[in-house]
Amino acid sequence: MDFKTKIEGFATHQVISLILDLLGRSSDENLIRLTFLGEKLTSDEEVLSGIAGGRRYFHLNAKGDVEPCVYTHIATDNIRSTTLAKALDSPLFRSIRARQPHNANHLRPCMIIDNPHVMRELIDETKPYFTHPGAEEIYTTKSHEMDAYANRFAQFADWVWQNGYIKEQSKRNIREAEEHLAESITRAQRDSIGATTMQLSAKRENP
Repeated sequence: MDFKTKIEGFATHQVISLILDLLGRSSDENLIRLTFLGEKLTSDEEVLSGIAGGRRYFHLNAKGDVEPCVYTHIATDNIRSTTLAKALDSPLFRSIRARQPHNANHLRPCMIIDNPHVMRELIDETKPYFTHPGAEEIYTTKSHEMDAYANRFAQFADWVWQNGYIKEQSKRNIREAEEHLAESITRAQRDSIGATTMQLSAKRENP
C-alpha cells in the first residue's frame, strides 16, 4: 500500500501528528509525504471550517486574556476573573463559531486578513477590549488597507479555488460515482449468477 492510500482514512489529529514527526526528518521522500499530508489536511472539513474561537483552538496571553486566536488581539474575559469554560462560552466566542466558515473559499478562511468585515462586525456586536495598545488600528485607521489587501488576494485565491480545488473535487466525485456504479453492477451480476446457479442446482436435485 502506498503512502497516499495509507493516510486516506486518517483523522485530523493523526495527519497533524505525522506532519510534526516528518518535519524533523527532512528528505526528498518525506517532502513528498508532507505534500500528501497537506492535501489531506486541506480537504478536511474540520480544518476548512475553522479551528479558532474555541472550536478546536484559542489563545491565552501572558496577561491572562482569553483571545480567539494568537493573532486576534481582542477579549471579553480574563482567566483571573472567570473560568475558562465561561470564557469559551462567551458571546464573543459563540459569535465567531456561529460565523464559521467565514468564507466559502477555504483559501480565504481568516476573519482578520481575508474577511476583515467579519472582525469589525464581531467587534461592533460583542464589544470586546483590545489586549494591547495599537491592536485596534487594523479595525479603525487601517481598515481601508485591510479591505484593499483582502480584495487583491481574493482575485487570485478565488480563481485558484474554483479552478484548482472545486473542479478537481468534481472530477473526483464523478470518478468515485462511476466506480461505485461499476461495483454495484458487478455485485448485481454476481448475485444474479448466484441465484441462477442455485435454481439450476435445485432443478437437478428435484427433476
